[in-house]
Amino acid sequence: RQQDKFTEAENLYLKVLKSSGEKAPEVNFYIADLYISAGYYEKALVYFEKILTISDLFIDKKKINRQIENCKFGIAQTKNPKPLDFINLGSSINSEFHEYRPILTANEQQLIFTVTVPLKVPDIRLPDGQEDFFIAMKEDGKWLKRKPLGVPLNTFDNEGAHTVSLTGKYLYYTACNRPNSYGRCDIYAAKIDENGYSAPYNIGIPVNTEHWESQPSISPDGNTLYFVSNRPGGLGGKDIWKSTKNATGKWQEPVNLGASVNTSADEINPFIHYNGSSLYFSTNGRVGMGEYDLYVAEITEMGINEPVNLGFPINTHKSETDIFITPNGNSAFVSANKPGGFGKIDIWFFEMPELIKPEPVRLVFVSVFDQLTKQNITGKTNLGIETSTKEKITAEKTTTSACFTTQANTTFEFSFTAPGYFSLKENWTLKDSLNLLKTELRYELKPIKEGDELLLKNVYFETDLHVLKPESTAELMNLVLFLKENSSVTVEISGHTDNSGTEKHNLELSKNRAKSVVDFLVANGIKAGQLKFAGYGSSKPAASNETADGKALNRRTIMTILSK
Repeated sequence: RQQDKFTEAENLYLKVLKSSGEKAPEVNFYIADLYISAGYYEKALVYFEKILTISDLFIDKKKINRQIENCKFGIAQTKNPKPLDFINLGSSINSEFHEYRPILTANEQQLIFTVTVPLKVPDIRLPDGQEDFFIAMKEDGKWLKRKPLGVPLNTFDNEGAHTVSLTGKYLYYTACNRPNSYGRCDIYAAKIDENGYSAPYNIGIPVNTEHWESQPSISPDGNTLYFVSNRPGGLGGKDIWKSTKNATGKWQEPVNLGASVNTSADEINPFIHYNGSSLYFSTNGRVGMGEYDLYVAEITEMGINEPVNLGFPINTHKSETDIFITPNGNSAFVSANKPGGFGKIDIWFFEMPELIKPEPVRLVFVSVFDQLTKQNITGKTNLGIETSTKEKITAEKTTTSACFTTQANTTFEFSFTAPGYFSLKENWTLKDSLNLLKTELRYELKPIKEGDELLLKNVYFETDLHVLKPESTAELMNLVLFLKENSSVTVEISGHTDNSGTEKHNLELSKNRAKSVVDFLVANGIKAGQLKFAGYGSSKPAASNETADGKALNRRTIMTILSK
């Protein structure tokens, strides 16, 4: 039976059962277990129900009743299957060895997965079953031949069960039997940049303990880590836990997801979708078709909804243990031993059924560059994101970029500040269609140099007065932020008018308006030594005063860089 000789095992059990008078509960159980493990749910149901009628001594009624539920569920599912076409990723990805835990990077150009291969190293005895990371790149819509991810991640020990952050800047994974580990298996992380992978580091306590921690999945904003642990405080076996980062970026004490997800058995391989609310996982503690089935639970503001079995043919009589779903929810990758594969567990691709698709999201990548050099800006860059709907947007950020997911059909306002550069504010509207998986936005900041002028577009005054209107506050607070980011810069705030009124009046009005702006800046923490003000009246027109539009352009407030 262990060699999948189903017919031989079936004949043997039936022969033993016949010789025992058909009432041996142990043999009936073995036959029922054989049938359910092979997907013969109707046959298995007959024997499981029979066991309940012939003995109270041998049987675990709770276990038998659960298996009866599993049989009935399997019968219902296989009578009404969802039409799915599973596509094997082919020899560039799969082999005669096990391939599993596929993770697609957000740009969909890299597939990182675990391969179990026998290593043959001269003079070193290494057992079969060595787990290493492999990576495949996509080119012109096709996967190129896989390659080992290599050092420093791959070692002579096992590593796998990984997750990649939305920006592709961090890889979290499981490593076992390491000198710096807290338990047998811990969660590690490595930074990713244009040069490759950094030396991995143990993410430490409180996520890792003396117990077993594994199978991380990072949220879209990079601030919540879901993982599996057998630590005390769970519901039994292996449970799914989560840890969140605090304001300083430190992982906090993990929280068990509770009975809405976990059971007294095992829950493994969590995958949090890009929408941040659809949590997929595998369990052997709920009604299902095989030893492990895949489920999805929706996380809401009120808690976690009852998990839903993904159904047949995603789940089968075998063990389905991991799934990865693309941001738009249309397609997925699974690891499975299916007919037509390469002999063991392979990675397969399929289109998601409508009933179990996650809420789709659009990935938005925002990058900021130097306007002159077109290179990434080094140093500290602040990126703010607001929406017209006041939707909460949490982005995973680096010093020069950000990435976030959104379901909103709305307008976004991006604000950028960086030392040595002028601030920038830009609006961008997400189009209706979610067919496009991602949007890449590139913005450029202008370097500061002496003599540069900046028009303060949204600074307004009461008519013929130097009293600032309330709607000027947002623009002036951006100026406050700019001057704090560039505390060595000195500027002149200058006021300008059209040619209405006398020259003397216009000079006085423009000077007082400039002073009002300086007073606002000082009141909001800017040092007076950074600021000068001047009024030029109508002496420096930006346009003709012959038209109303021209006069409006001439009534303006300018910031000029005096020194850096």
